[in-house]
Amino acid sequence: MIVSLALVAGCGSAAGAGTQAGAAPAHNAAAGAQQLQFTATTLQGTKFAGQSLAGKPTVLWFWAPWCAVCQHEAPSVAKAAQANP
Repeated sequence: MIVSLALVAGCGSAAGAGTQAGAAPAHNAAAGAQQLQFTATTLQGTKFAGQSLAGKPTVLWFWAPWCAVCQHEAPSVAKAAQANP
């Protein structure tokens, strides 16, 4: 329930709110290994295992089709994904 509330709150805020300029990425291999323990389904309907991302630079974009901010960001995210397969 807390995650759902955070997602709703995030979608209700202005674009870019809550981000930190110049924030450095985390480089904790042990924490990253735990975070890769998930499975999901892609937009194309294929199964996806988080462990397949091990050792690869990755962006996971969590969104909702009803979220106006997400809808606004979608074309840019799609363009970035195509440019960085």
